Parts: sequence; C-alpha cells; structure tokens
Amino acid sequence: MKVKRSIQVPLLLVLTLPVLFWTLHHTLAATEDENAAFSIQNNNRPRGTYHGAASKDSTTTHLSTRVSWAPVVDQSTTTRRRPPKQQQHQHQPQPQATTPIDAAADIQPDKDDVCYGNILNSWRMSDQTICHGVSSSLVCREFVLNTFPQHICEGTNLVLNAGLIHLPKVDTPHFSWPAPIAAHNGSVTADCAMTTTKFDKEWLSPVFAADRSSSKKCDVQLDTLYLLQRWDTTNVFHIHEDLIMSWLAYAVINLHRESTQVIFLDDRRPDGPAIPIWNQVFSQNSNSSLNTSTGAMNLYGLKMAHPNATRLCVKRAIWGPRGGYSPYSHTVGDKSPCRHHLFQAFRNFMLKSLGLPNISRNNNHSTMKDGLPKLRILVVSRRDYNNRTIHRKIENDKDLATNLQTMFAKNATVDLIDFAGMDMIQQIQTWSQYDVTIAAHGSSQVYITYSPLNSAHIEIQHPERIGNFHYRNLATLLGMWYSEIQVHHGKTITQDEIHKITDLVERAMGAIRTRQTLMD
Repeated sequence: MKVKRSIQVPLLLVLTLPVLFWTLHHTLAATEDENAAFSIQNNNRPRGTYHGAASKDSTTTHLSTRVSWAPVVDQSTTTRRRPPKQQQHQHQPQPQATTPIDAAADIQPDKDDVCYGNILNSWRMSDQTICHGVSSSLVCREFVLNTFPQHICEGTNLVLNAGLIHLPKVDTPHFSWPAPIAAHNGSVTADCAMTTTKFDKEWLSPVFAADRSSSKKCDVQLDTLYLLQRWDTTNVFHIHEDLIMSWLAYAVINLHRESTQVIFLDDRRPDGPAIPIWNQVFSQNSNSSLNTSTGAMNLYGLKMAHPNATRLCVKRAIWGPRGGYSPYSHTVGDKSPCRHHLFQAFRNFMLKSLGLPNISRNNNHSTMKDGLPKLRILVVSRRDYNNRTIHRKIENDKDLATNLQTMFAKNATVDLIDFAGMDMIQQIQTWSQYDVTIAAHGSSQVYITYSPLNSAHIEIQHPERIGNFHYRNLATLLGMWYSEIQVHHGKTITQDEIHKITDLVERAMGAIRTRQTLMD
C-alpha cells in the first residue's frame, strides 16, 4: 500500500501542474489586460490640488499656478489624483475605431515613436464613469500628455441652467487670455447618480451636479455641443495647441463638424483671429454668422440666443482638452525624441477642412532648364502691428532676401513677406506654398505645420530664445530638414550672418533635391 501511495502522489502532481500553470498564466494575462486599459500614467504627474495650466512663457515643461477657471465655488476638494481603481468604470475593451482621423493618423503604434504611440485608442480606453443613470451620464477619459493629465468629458442628456451662467466680472480684458464664463454649482445637471466623490475637469468639475429633477421639461433641445476653454486667442502658436487638442478630441469621441457646434467657455475678450477656422473646421455650419445658433459662440452667447429659455437640454455635450500641454509644446526646453506621423495627419486634416490645396513640389513651381522645378524660398518679415512693438525683428531682412535672390536666381525664387496684414487662413495658405522658410523665432513659425512634405526651415534665434526648441521639435515631428543660426547683434544681422544663412539655404536646397531629411 505504501508503494502505491508513493506512486500516486507524484502522479497527482504531474496531472495537476499543467492546470495550475494554465490558471496562473491567464490570471496574469487578465491582470495585464486590465492594467493596459489604465496604463497612460506618469510617476511625475502633478499631485495635490493644482488647478492651473502650463505657463506659456516658460522654456520648461514645469507647471505654473495660473487659475484656469472662474473661482465661483470652492474648488479645494478638486484634485489631479486618479480615483482608486475600484472606483473606475470597468469595461470591456473597445474595438479600434475607424474614424477618418484614425485613418489619416494611422493609429497603429509607430515603431520609432516614443511619445504618442496609439494615442487615440489609449485615450478612448481610459474612460471613467463620473455619473451614471438610465438615460443620462457623464464619462471622462484621461490621457497623460507631457506629464499633465488631459481629460475629455462626454455627457448625454444634460441640462444647462441658463440662470446660473453669467459673463465674468472683468474690468480690463486680458490681451491674450479671455476670462472663463462664470457659472455656479448646478449650472450643468444630469439625471444620474455620482459614482465618485470628486473628479477633475477644468470649468466643469465645480459646476456639475447630479439632479434627479433634470428629467423635467426642456425649454430648448440642443443636439451636440463641443465646449472648450481656450488656452490663448491671439498667439497663433498657442491657438494651434487648442486646434490640435480639439482635433484629437473629435477623433477620440468620433465627432463630425456637420453635426457639432463649438461653444467657448470664455468671454471672447479678446476673440482672436481663429474664429473662421473654428467655424470652418470644427463647427456645424462653416458659412453661418457668429450671431446664429450654428456658428462658434461662447456659452453666454448660447444663453442669449434663447432669451426666454431657462432649461437648455443637450443631447450630447463634450468638454474638450485644453492647449498649453499639447504635442506642440512637448519638451520645449530639450531636443525632443518624438517622431510621429500625428502632425502630418493633422496638417492634411486642416488643409482639407479649409479647402486649401495640399501642395506638391511638382505642380506649383516654374522649372529650370534641366526640367527640375524651381524651389520657393520665403523670408518672413517681422514688423510692429496694431500698435504693438514686436521683438526679435530683423530690420535689414530685405538685404537677406536680396542676397538670396542674387545667389539662387537660377534655381529658386525668393519672397519677403510680412504676415501681419493677412487673416489666419491666408497665412496658412501662403506658408504652405514654400519649400524653404526662414524666420526669426516667433509664433508664426507654427505654420511650418503646413509646409510641403520634404521641405526645410531655418530659424534665426536671438539671445533670449536660445535654448527654446519649440520649432526644432516641431520640424522633427513633421520630418523636415531644420537648422538654426544664433544672432547677437540686436535688430540687424551682419553680413557675416547673412552669408551663414545663405550657406544654410544652399544646404537645405541640396537636402530637398536629394529628398533627404536631415537634422543638425
């Protein structure tokens, strides 16, 4: 009998070990899958009760404490911490979406990308239910972008209580940052039950309330609203931060401009030059007046468009992410390792939405004797405008343009252009036609976003902008040839510096001719 027992014990282990290993393997796999849905985290993310936004004047990615919404109610309980995992909405993995933006961005992770691999689906899958009901709900999705958590919140069957929405009391409008719309707790309600005691979304968190009476009769029924608090309304670089973040939000949520109305959560003082772009690219009716209910307007304007209504019911409302921490501002103080097709997809989307041609080098240039197209060179002229003194000017930029035209008359054309007299769409269209662009450090360089593929950019850096890698990093993201030259002689450049720039232009043209993409 003892012999029989000694044989049975090992036999039992042999029979059960495969089962144990199978169980352990699938348990670990399930844990890995669960963690993957919430893996967009960063150990260096801000903690505590931070309510600010990224400083636009800093050359680092550190945080500042500029308040990002009107302090109408106590926000002391709002935090950037992720709720405990058991409070998160557990869901089945969603299939990858197939929106036009997905197709353009090719959302499969780029093997060389270390920054934004599969950003759209990662953002989609990080959903947390804030308020749950039979017909109403609020769900937020988080993606940690440049160490800062960015949220897209989507509500269904919500109520905007017009009586609690007001213009902010601002005596002197800020030059570039309009004040947020003033609203109180209960300004946005839904017939649902809160599933978490707190959540953090600028403007929305302190004004949202679960209210079972939200199912009462509506005074006005609205379809789909995209609401955002703009980061900056006058600086075209920071405007593009809002534009690219909204583009990403439209892809994550699968919004379409034909059925969406843009609502600004600010007082529109100042409004800035981008309203035609918001209307044409993101809003319901690109040809409508801002005074109608279909063009981009602010939340107070929406209220005034329905003066006799108290309860504005919204079938679908999306609070988009803000600029300031966007792919445009990644590692401004360092040379970025990021290489991603995301920006080329954004470029194509913007040009198509604006009805502008996607310029190719073969069809927009005169030709040389050898049949190759002449390259087009742009020198950007910075001048004072609208009673504003512009820094980092090159007062003898005409000398630079003349020297370039003399040197490259046989194989290039040179234009010296001041962009101040153009509207924003004209600026985009103009920049998109040039192969080589030259500009002193300034916000207009954001337009290299629209440069033809395999183009080149040369940045002239004054002492106060040395070490700022905004545009070098953007050129990397776009796959452009890029170089810079540092100047140290105030508002003019020397003959020696003109010759150095000319040498860089010759190198850039050679790189374009051989279809190389180089980074100095």
